[in-house]
Amino acid sequence: MATPFMTVGKASREMELTYCARPDCRFCINGNERLLVYEYMPQGTLTQHLFDWGENGCAPLTWKQRVAIALDVARGVEYLHSLAQQSFIHRDLKPSNILLGDDMRAKVADFGLVKNAPDGKYSVETRLAGTFGYLAHEYAATGRVTTKVDVYAFGVVLMELITGRRALDDTMPDERSHLFHGHCTAHEPYQRPDMGHAVNVLVPLVEQWKPTSHEEEDGYGIDLHMSLPQALQRWKANEGTSTMFNDTSFSQTQSSIPAKPY
Repeated sequence: MATPFMTVGKASREMELTYCARPDCRFCINGNERLLVYEYMPQGTLTQHLFDWGENGCAPLTWKQRVAIALDVARGVEYLHSLAQQSFIHRDLKPSNILLGDDMRAKVADFGLVKNAPDGKYSVETRLAGTFGYLAHEYAATGRVTTKVDVYAFGVVLMELITGRRALDDTMPDERSHLFHGHCTAHEPYQRPDMGHAVNVLVPLVEQWKPTSHEEEDGYGIDLHMSLPQALQRWKANEGTSTMFNDTSFSQTQSSIPAKPY
């Protein structure tokens, strides 16, 4: 995938140049052409596998693949928000901007609408851009953005992964044409978690759970042989005691990157 970067905005160039420092990205300068060359993702977009799998001759995504894709996307957005050299807002997170490799693991793509994230809880005013169905309410109404607009879009993508329905479905009756709201798509931005919290919630469903010295394995461990509904029921049963779901975790989210290797 090659993307010309001389015609896009300053924040987008900064994001792409930050990414270009990674070993899996190359650039090409040929006369007036400036290209960034990324890893080829042979399985195309999430849209193809989530909504158009029948027409494309693909098998429907398994639950394991869906949850792994959700985790990959959450980690990608978390990187933009808090782990890159600067903090960025994607502004157009949706299935067609999520690319899949042969192992069906996902990477976030298309940084053409990226904006520098404001410091702290402040918002920045910008021209409305993005895709209806994935736009947070406050962004659509005021044109002001924070990182929480990406959290909202991630919540919509997550519900699409779970239900197999599009964010906006014109074939459904009006009262069922929009996906129902969840935690990431809360109406007020302050009610939405940071992406680091979303990563922390998804990790035990995808990767082997590893207790820290402050936790007991029998209390919060996830049996990898459980089905997704069973795992969620167990989480629900432990909600009152698990540190993963306490009330303060949403407002004081830490990065999903562990402080020290296990």
